[in-house]
Amino acid sequence: MSGIRILRILILSVLLYDCEPAREKSSARVGQTDTVEYSATADFVLENQGNASFYRDKNKRGNLAIDPIRHRDQPASAFMVYNEIGGLKSIALRSYYEYDGESQYTLAINGNVMTTFTNPEIPNKGHEGNFINPLGTFYVTRGDTLWIHVQSHSNKKYPEEGAPVGYAWSRGRWSALLLMDTKRE
Repeated sequence: MSGIRILRILILSVLLYDCEPAREKSSARVGQTDTVEYSATADFVLENQGNASFYRDKNKRGNLAIDPIRHRDQPASAFMVYNEIGGLKSIALRSYYEYDGESQYTLAINGNVMTTFTNPEIPNKGHEGNFINPLGTFYVTRGDTLWIHVQSHSNKKYPEEGAPVGYAWSRGRWSALLLMDTKRE
């Protein structure tokens, strides 16, 4: 990561830390576990230098997406600075399963890749939709930068005129990152 990019992230971290309002915990509770949901469109900063860029998908409200015609071979990235109490967190991603390809999502913390998730193949358009996908349990501290990198994909099942390689591609849609407190026993 270049020095300028790191400096930009550090400056943004300080600004966000000083002025970000306290987040409300969601009302969804599982046992003694609180879940905090971070919106892709409201809580993440889009990183559009040198990578593909996300756009706010008006058709699938609340989702960020990639234009696969222009950016099929490049991942798009977005990040947020974690400003809550640190600890061991179960992290999940709400991604949009698409019939035309299986997008790949990568979670990185402070630039270190923690895990990668690929949407499963679905049988047809009728099964598209947002689903919550567990990514794993990770230690997160206040000030950590959480990155989501997304790569579009084509399963080459649906011909589409004008599309890359003549087939429809997924758009790497996703709408939220969820962090749940994990109690050590």
